Amino acid sequence: MHSLLINTAHRETRVALLHGDKLEQLHIIKPGRSSLVGNLYKGQVRRIVPSLEAAFVDFGADKNGFLSLTDICLPPLKKSATKQPLQPTINQFLHEGQQIFVQVIKDPIDDKGARLTTKISLASRFLVFLPFGRRLKVSHLLKDVEERNRLKAVSRELIDEKQGKDCLARSGYILRSQARFADRQSLSADLDYLFSLWSSLQKTFTTTKAPAIVHRELPLEKQLIKQFIPEGLDRIVVDDREKYSDLLEFCRSESVVEDLHFHSDLSSLPLFQHHGIEPQIADALARKIDLPKGGHVVFDQTEAMVVIDVNTGASAGQGSIDKTHYETNLEAAGVIARQIRLRNLSGIIVIDFIDMQPAADRSRLLAELKTAMVDEGSDIYISNFTELGLVQIRRKRRAASLSKILREQCDACSGSGHVKSLDSVFIDIWRTVSHVSKTNHGKNLELQASLEVTDYLQYSRDFLLHELREKFNCMIELKHQPRYFREQFSVVPIYAER
Repeated sequence: MHSLLINTAHRETRVALLHGDKLEQLHIIKPGRSSLVGNLYKGQVRRIVPSLEAAFVDFGADKNGFLSLTDICLPPLKKSATKQPLQPTINQFLHEGQQIFVQVIKDPIDDKGARLTTKISLASRFLVFLPFGRRLKVSHLLKDVEERNRLKAVSRELIDEKQGKDCLARSGYILRSQARFADRQSLSADLDYLFSLWSSLQKTFTTTKAPAIVHRELPLEKQLIKQFIPEGLDRIVVDDREKYSDLLEFCRSESVVEDLHFHSDLSSLPLFQHHGIEPQIADALARKIDLPKGGHVVFDQTEAMVVIDVNTGASAGQGSIDKTHYETNLEAAGVIARQIRLRNLSGIIVIDFIDMQPAADRSRLLAELKTAMVDEGSDIYISNFTELGLVQIRRKRRAASLSKILREQCDACSGSGHVKSLDSVFIDIWRTVSHVSKTNHGKNLELQASLEVTDYLQYSRDFLLHELREKFNCMIELKHQPRYFREQFSVVPIYAER
């Protein structure tokens, strides 16, 4: 069973999804940074880029959205004389100034605009409606063959009744995993809602001037409540009175009002501390996570990819070295799957597990990793072990990672995560003092640096400050600059007043 905890502080909202007492998902909404994913817009094509087979679309955001040819609904293509489909180009379907219906599928990240699509999808509790789709599908997460067939049969009958028997040639539908065991009446109500919504959106599109929003997705906390109602929510706890009042009406409409509770911090710890979430968030920002039996996992996030390294550390194991390596890797697989979700890691992810010789161990480990990640809700691909013994994961990027939301680049290390050693800083100071003393013929210098560096020079066992004075035959005064970081310093000549 799941719990949903919603914490609000100074306009920032944090939404935590717990399974038992374990944090499974964390979403952070900062002022002005609400997700645009799922929103529908009437946009205007501003620029076509044939070399990219893409277009930039003004949909009302600060930056134009990116629309690739692969994200455009294409009509059936004519075949060439060799009976091969002709290769489509972006210019065949779009032109500058054209007004089009688009949906955001990926939020803006850094200097990149939002990713857009014309393949519109509208979700209800049990169904996803694809107005420009072609087929009726069932979520791959729903494994039971008998239940899949039942849902498809009931849905086909309902769609035929409501839209006519040719409707499947004109639209598509996906039965979500939450539709498991849904009855005919519930599916019928979902279809009515989706058809009504789509009809309304079409009318809004024709009467609105681009760029403009046509449909705004529910706030994240309401999306999660709708998503997990079929599976069961133990409780929904909110610590903000205004947010509680807003959700009260929504939960009444979803018939889960008895699960909603208000948390007051007057008689207890703050909400996230009370449920032990803060330490789990700290773990999700840490570079290294220790495993229960002594091993550890290291996460390194770069612009190009995420690299995850598994190490035995202090793990001794109870049997052979192969068994120790397998058990450590198995522990790591569960931690990695959970951390990928919590950190919202995406793009290319490479895992360097501890090398295992038995092929059977590799197969079992890979199966465990896939099982741990199968219900995580994102489009994901997990490779087999490569020739170098690595596992590669491709996870679709939809929003910024937790690290990008909560952290910024370090001024001292330029984002590298490292700074120079004090010895290296001293060598830089040595070179600078040498240059300044020669070029300015100065006998009196002022060295401005951080407190850490001035203390290092003044109290070092090697008498570094004395060594500088002796070497360059000058007086050097130290001045603490509170705003300087370790690698930052200035050497300034002091001229006597005339």
